[in-house]
Amino acid sequence: MIGENASKIIKQSKNLVQYTWEYYRLKGFVQVVNLFSMLIKVLILSGLLMIALLFFGMALTQFLGEILENEILGYVLTGFAFLLLAGLVYGIRKKIENKVVRELSKNFFEE
Repeated sequence: MIGENASKIIKQSKNLVQYTWEYYRLKGFVQVVNLFSMLIKVLILSGLLMIALLFFGMALTQFLGEILENEILGYVLTGFAFLLLAGLVYGIRKKIENKVVRELSKNFFEE
């Protein structure tokens, strides 16, 4: 009687360990897939936004060149505008990093 119960407990313990292992393996796979899909979405959106930014920059350069009647000055002012934008993003980089970490940890720990 005790031997049967002990063997049942051992068998159930092995099943529990096996199912737990399979669960965490599956959970890890799902999280890796979610991470890669998020990365691919970010890369695609970043690429499209960079192309849009390129065209807006060219349009701004042409616009400023016509207004100032000096094409080179239009390029210089557009360059300074992009440097200012880069400086602003650099200034708030900690906020951006914190938001990214918060979102990734939310996705990682809630699933």
